[in-house]
Amino acid sequence: MLSPLLVSQILTLELGHIPGGQVSIRLFPHTLGTGLMNQKQFALIKTIQKIEVFKGFDARDVQLLLKICRMRAIPGEITIYAQGDPSLDMLILLRGELAVVGPGGGAYARLGAGSLTGEMGMLTREPRSADVVATEDCTILLIERRFLDAGDGRLLVKIQQNVISVLCNRLNKTNALLQQRTEELEATLDDQADEEDE
Repeated sequence: MLSPLLVSQILTLELGHIPGGQVSIRLFPHTLGTGLMNQKQFALIKTIQKIEVFKGFDARDVQLLLKICRMRAIPGEITIYAQGDPSLDMLILLRGELAVVGPGGGAYARLGAGSLTGEMGMLTREPRSADVVATEDCTILLIERRFLDAGDGRLLVKIQQNVISVLCNRLNKTNALLQQRTEELEATLDDQADEEDE
């Protein structure tokens, strides 16, 4: 999770509005590395670099990424991704909260500012596996696969490598949890068997 102060710095960037409620982010390439980049731009770059999928991105990588992003305001109670839809993009949640909702209507997870969602579907091109719903008014950065494909491939390769790392970490945590639950179940069954023997 990001601190409210950092999120407010991100959301007060100098933004240029374009039709359709979208916002373009103006970063100035000539200011990178010269010390002239303003603090708000720097805060956004640092925030992006803290997200697991963008690990190892330098300021120039983040700037290239931001050139292909679209900032959007999403009203609460709107379904951003619906299960079964094509996976054409991923998003970074800058402000608000999202719920990942399964087929039965139960929330699998709640995502706060700084969270990323949609990355696995976008990279595998598999349909969305769950609904993602804005539980309140949100601000997101949307990153479309077609723009990543149109580039030199460097950003896409870095993202793919980081997603592999994230998936390996998730798998390790899931395996550890499964092992713990198996041991607990075996202990419970042993206790029940001992009680029956008495």
